[in-house]
Amino acid sequence: MLRKFLIILSICITTVLSGCATTGGTDNHGVTEELLCFMAMTLAGAGTSAVIKNEPEVIFPGAIIGGAIGYLVCGDKEQDTPSMPADADGDGVTDNNDQCPGTPRGTRVNASGCALDSDRDGVADNNDRCPGTPRGAAVNSAGCELDSDNDGVVNRIDQCLSTPAGQAVNEVGCHIVFTLEGVNFDYDSANLTNAARTRLNQAISMLRENSELNVNIEGHTDSNGSDAYNMQLSQRRAQAVVDYLANNGINRSRMSALGKGESSPISTNDTSSGRAQNRRVEFIIRN
Repeated sequence: MLRKFLIILSICITTVLSGCATTGGTDNHGVTEELLCFMAMTLAGAGTSAVIKNEPEVIFPGAIIGGAIGYLVCGDKEQDTPSMPADADGDGVTDNNDQCPGTPRGTRVNASGCALDSDRDGVADNNDRCPGTPRGAAVNSAGCELDSDNDGVVNRIDQCLSTPAGQAVNEVGCHIVFTLEGVNFDYDSANLTNAARTRLNQAISMLRENSELNVNIEGHTDSNGSDAYNMQLSQRRAQAVVDYLANNGINRSRMSALGKGESSPISTNDTSSGRAQNRRVEFIIRN
């Protein structure tokens, strides 16, 4: 009788084993089906051994063998292995957080995966040939400020954006039309010399022939004297030129006087000839 009972028990347990091994999961008491399957296989091993040998002492070894088989059959072989989040462009920012997918390899990026643009000019640092561009400045594809008329003065400070190619310009990008060089004024005064008047008469002819031109008349000095005094002297000299031109038929609305002092030398102030070149008046086209 015991023998038959154990045979029936083994068959039942084996049936349970088959179901547990294929479904997996957790029962209503929180016991995993893998554990039940393992326990059933252990009992099945013990019962089968007892039936075959009909000896109680073989139950324990049979249970061990059944348990080992149960571990192999019932164990969850598909353990979840954590996987690394995808980073298709290899920039160190995972795809789900990358706002700029496809960044070229080696490009330095920010936390959003977009190429760094330190000066915020719209050109990434790795392509920017002019880092440190002032905020708001218009730049080209290389990150350098635009110079539309190629006069060497960027658009941001160029007051004359359409200077003809090859013409000399001043620091604000405006064409120098005419320059009075040398000692054009009496020493320490704004009185025009005869030589200055002769040169100004040439300027009058030019302005009459080009009535569309409006000019800034800039006065310059050498470095002798204080900065403040030279600024005042250069302003008076520029104004003296405007007055002379206006008295000879040039409309004042076309001209403005600006003293530059000693701030823009064109030669050295260490020699008499250099200082003579720096004492000048320039006619600058303005818009």
